[in-house]
Amino acid sequence: MYTRLLYAAALAAPVLAVPGWAQSLPATNIDDRFRSQQVPQTEDERTEAILTGDTDLLLLRPTPLFTVSGSLALNPTSNAFLSGTDTRSDLVFQTQAGLRLGTRIGGRVDVFAEGGVVAVRYDRFAELSYGAFTGAVGIGTSVAGFDATLTYQPSIITSRDFGTRQLTQHQFAGSLSRTFAFKRLRITPSISGSRVEASPGDYRNWSYGGELGITHPLRIGTMRGFAYASAGHEWRSYDAYFPDLLGGDRNDRLIRASAGIALPVTALAGIRAGYSFQRNRSSSDVNGYRAHSGAFSLALATRF
Repeated sequence: MYTRLLYAAALAAPVLAVPGWAQSLPATNIDDRFRSQQVPQTEDERTEAILTGDTDLLLLRPTPLFTVSGSLALNPTSNAFLSGTDTRSDLVFQTQAGLRLGTRIGGRVDVFAEGGVVAVRYDRFAELSYGAFTGAVGIGTSVAGFDATLTYQPSIITSRDFGTRQLTQHQFAGSLSRTFAFKRLRITPSISGSRVEASPGDYRNWSYGGELGITHPLRIGTMRGFAYASAGHEWRSYDAYFPDLLGGDRNDRLIRASAGIALPVTALAGIRAGYSFQRNRSSSDVNGYRAHSGAFSLALATRF
């Protein structure tokens, strides 16, 4: 069930090849935009499970070793800049491609590594467009009915042509969840925490939070998929967020909610449509915001 965990050492060569450096300033909200535009882990797991025919989301039986995946997404948003005072709508186009290596050891422990690339383009505000190299390695297991994971997730966010670095992040994260069944519903409460080391160092932070996810089988004609909904609350505290510019600490409280459906189209492709809401309250005046977003995506995945 650990399919969204990011990408591995295969990224080392392209990452080191990215030339140049351009420090991202707080007005660009690059870390918030990158974080908010990544598909939540549980939603990505549902899509891949549907595409590969593995509708047992707990992966209780053996699975192939490699997964190649890609997606195309159109995400209309009410607040492209994630601003609390100057909200401007836009259409955001996103493409992703990745390779995952994962296996189960001793029938109980999942180990995984992934590598991938992301390109994000804004229709009206092209200056917000960016690229990213993402990665992760991690381990997960089930103990007494609880699913626990530990991951290391590096990411390098660049200019839209991948030529200039804007932000490098190293995230160390852990999560604990448990799934309950009620009739045809699957209800999954979870808690998580993370430490992010970053360059520039203004983006270093701690975070912790909780989420409640619900899934339900869905059938439209001959297509069988899932409807999903989730809600969560996250606290984030920055070590020293541009102190010379803002003159104070930055502490955030993010409330988020989403709902949607995921359906297969062919044995290798599926579609997802959804809605998400985010409300960030921040001690930094320039980082509070409210955003409504849609999500329409085509995903491809195959295992071998």
